[in-house]
Amino acid sequence: MPKKEVLKMCEEAIRSDLGNIDDIPYELANTIANVYYRFFNMAHGMKDTPGFIPTSVKREVDLANGLIKFSKDFSKFKSDFEFIPGAIKNLRNINKYKQKTEYQYAVEFLLDVLKYDIENAHIKTGFRRMIERKLKKINEISNLIDLMKIDEMTDTWLKRTIAFEQMNDWQGMLDWCRKWTKNEPQNPIAWYNLGVAYGNLNRYNDEIEAYRQALRINPELAEPWYNLGNAYSKLNRYNDGIEAYRQALRISPEYFHAWNNLGNAYGNLNRYNDEIEAYRQALRINPEHANSWNNLGNAYSKLNRYNDGIEAYRQALRINPELAEPWNNLGNAYYNLKQYNDGIEAYRQALRINPELAETWYNLGNAYGNLNRYNDKIEAYRQTLRINPEHAEAWNSLAIAYGKLNRYDDAIEAHRQALRIKPEYADAWHSLAITYALSGNQSAALNTVRELRRLDPEKADKLFNLIVPS
Repeated sequence: MPKKEVLKMCEEAIRSDLGNIDDIPYELANTIANVYYRFFNMAHGMKDTPGFIPTSVKREVDLANGLIKFSKDFSKFKSDFEFIPGAIKNLRNINKYKQKTEYQYAVEFLLDVLKYDIENAHIKTGFRRMIERKLKKINEISNLIDLMKIDEMTDTWLKRTIAFEQMNDWQGMLDWCRKWTKNEPQNPIAWYNLGVAYGNLNRYNDEIEAYRQALRINPELAEPWYNLGNAYSKLNRYNDGIEAYRQALRISPEYFHAWNNLGNAYGNLNRYNDEIEAYRQALRINPEHANSWNNLGNAYSKLNRYNDGIEAYRQALRINPELAEPWNNLGNAYYNLKQYNDGIEAYRQALRINPELAETWYNLGNAYGNLNRYNDKIEAYRQTLRINPEHAEAWNSLAIAYGKLNRYDDAIEAHRQALRIKPEYADAWHSLAITYALSGNQSAALNTVRELRRLDPEKADKLFNLIVPS
C-alpha cells in the first residue's frame, strides 16, 4: 500500500511541475506517478531515517555490491524524475488532434524510457523497442494515479469560475481565469472560460483570441467554436462567424443553437436561401422553438415568399401566442399580400402584448391608410410619435393623413417636423409642396419645389408641371 505522506509529496510535485495532467494518456500519467513515487519514497526514507539502509541492500550478501546497486537505482530514479517536466513540455507542444501519429510515437517513446526502462531507446527502432517491451518485467503500482488528487486544483479553478459567472461578476471571473490560464496553460476549458468573461465585458477581440487559444489546444470542442462564431458576429465579421459555426456543427451536427445562429449570420450577408436551410435544420432538431420559426418567417419574407412566412409566424405563435414580434411580422406579411384587415388584427395583437412598439403603431397606421380609415391612421401615427417623437417618416405620413381630411395647417406643421428631423428628406419636401398647392398657397408650393429640386430634380420638374400647368 503506498505511503500517504509520499503520495502527498508526489501530488504537490506533479501539480507544480506539470499542472493538470488530464490531457496526458492514462498509461503514461500512471507511469509518471510511479516515477515520482519511486523518487520521493527513496528520498523520504533517506531524509527521515538516520542510518537508513534500503531493503535492497540488506538482502545483498555483499554489502558493497548492495550499496552500488542502491546508488545506481537512486541515480536512475532521480534522472527519470528530472527528465519528466521537459519531456512533458515537449509532448504538449505536439497537437495530439492534428498530429496524431507524432503524438502517439512520442507517448510510446516516453513509456519505453520510463515504464519499460529500455536502454538507448532513442537509437532503437520502434520494432526493436516493441520486442524488448515484451521481455521486460514491469515494476509499477497499477492505478497509482487514481490514488493521487492531482486534478483537485482544476476543480477549484472551475468551481470558483462558476461562482463568478452566477454572480455576473465578469471582472472577477476575468481576473480569476487569467490566473487559471497562467497556472494551466494547456487547459482549453480555462481559455474557454476566459473568453466567456471577455465577451461579457464586450471585449470581443480578446474574447476571440481566448477561444482561438482553447481551439489551438483542442480543436474538437464544439462550444468554443460556437462562442467564437458569436464573437465574430458581434463584430459584424459574418463570414468568419459562419466558418466557426460550421466547425461547431462538424463536431456536433445536432447543435441547435449553432444552426440557428448560422442562419442569423447568413441573413446578415443576404444569403437568404442558406439562411432558410439553417433555420430548417435548427427546427428539425427543436421544432418547438418559437424564435427560430419567427426567424424562418423573416427569411421567407425577404424572398417575398409571404405565404410561407405567414405559416412560419403562425407556428411561432402556436408555441407562444404572447410574443409581440411574430405578431408584428405576421402583420407585415399580410400587408405585403394586401390583406390589410388581417394585417391590422395582427398588429393589434402585437400592441396588446406591448403597447410601446413604435414601429408596430407605424405599420398599423399604414394598414389603416390603405383602407382609407384616416382618423384611425392619424391616431396610430400619433401613438408612434408619442413613443418616438423623432420618427421622421411617421411625421410625414401623419401629414399626408391630415391632408386627406383637408386639415392642411396640421399637415404643414407635421411636414415641417419631418424636415426638422431629416432636412434632406425628399419625399417630405414633395408632400409639403403638394399640401401647399392643395391649400391654395401656390407661392409656398413653388418655393418648396425649389428645395426639392436640390434633392431630386426629376421629381421636382414633374411636380412643377402639375402646380403650374403649361
